[in-house]
Amino acid sequence: MGSMAVEIGVPGVTDAVQIGQGGFGKVYRAHQSDLNRDVAVKVLTNVDLDEEAQQRFTREARAIGRLSGHPNVVDVYAQGLTDDGAPYLIMELCAGGSLGDRVKRGRPLTWQEATENVVAISGALQTAHAVGILHRDIKPANLLVDSYGTAKLADFGIAHVGSEATMTATGTMAGSPAHIAPELIMGQKPTPASDVYSMASTLFALITGQAPFVREGDTSLLPLIQRITHEPAPHLGQWGVPPPIADIIAAAMAKNPAARPQSIEEFAQALMTARGRLGLPPGDYRVQRAATPAVDSGLTMVPAGYPTPRGRGTPPPPAHPAPQPGPAPYPAHPPTPGGWQPQVPAGAGGGMVAANTAEGSNGRGIIIACWAVVVVCLVAMIWMLVRRAQLMQVSAPLLSPFWP
Repeated sequence: MGSMAVEIGVPGVTDAVQIGQGGFGKVYRAHQSDLNRDVAVKVLTNVDLDEEAQQRFTREARAIGRLSGHPNVVDVYAQGLTDDGAPYLIMELCAGGSLGDRVKRGRPLTWQEATENVVAISGALQTAHAVGILHRDIKPANLLVDSYGTAKLADFGIAHVGSEATMTATGTMAGSPAHIAPELIMGQKPTPASDVYSMASTLFALITGQAPFVREGDTSLLPLIQRITHEPAPHLGQWGVPPPIADIIAAAMAKNPAARPQSIEEFAQALMTARGRLGLPPGDYRVQRAATPAVDSGLTMVPAGYPTPRGRGTPPPPAHPAPQPGPAPYPAHPPTPGGWQPQVPAGAGGGMVAANTAEGSNGRGIIIACWAVVVVCLVAMIWMLVRRAQLMQVSAPLLSPFWP
């Protein structure tokens, strides 16, 4: 990309330099003068929005803004239309680029690194699903890395805006073809299971360096679509991934949505349990403690009646039996500011939390235990007396001949 600053028609930003380009537009690094900070500006140059679509874009940007503050979601600061009428978003600048960039440079992640990042990103996606928002375009290029090394999920709803608008870019489709769920290719409506598929496909690509169904030499999308809809994904055991992890990813990429984990929470829970069994920390999975459903957001919503994730900051039920005794448990995180609470699977940690809880409840627990013992003893005595009376009533006729 060029390094020459250009004017992009976005109020309040200067020194814009293009750093990326996709099917729907361009991304710039720019300086926000009022707050003296560098930001990322995404301008949707390849869509032609009518008045209704512009209103939808505004509602969508506001809904996306509700997810800002999650540690694994790219913050959105502002939205609007450029001087030329193109929609734009001013967002947090993630100086570390994307995990997709790393893969393109021939540096795929180890399965340990990849699963750790995907567990964290799953917390962000679960939070979105909990308020009724689907992503629809999960891919390595949308997993950004900030200056602290934290992976963050970007571009909620951008694919939806583009697919609903009049497209001027040829060959553009909603969602990335390499990671799109097969049911979406067949024209079905997206569900949380569609995002689960795309997350598993993305995890596959982070480990192997390529999407599961992309092959060198393809000259069109037709062979790719044929493989996505009809062929099973290659098993990651070929790349040295342990069976527990490889099997979870394979299940999440099942052709039938009903055969996949039915929520991103269930998928993350399975990964965390498998990581714990393999001697690794389960991962930093965080969900919002109190989330309310989005209203008229314009985003692709979780279909009515679809089994939504538990979310709301409640630890998920174990997807597998508790891990057998092994390495020392991974310590639970203390509560973090803003209501975000890390979650760990049952049996994989929680020592710190348990210790703190016990400190304040020991006295009350002893009193309750003493009363419980007294009550049990009284009940036992009453039962013995009643039973004795019953036996005597039954045996009296039998023993009467022997009585004086």
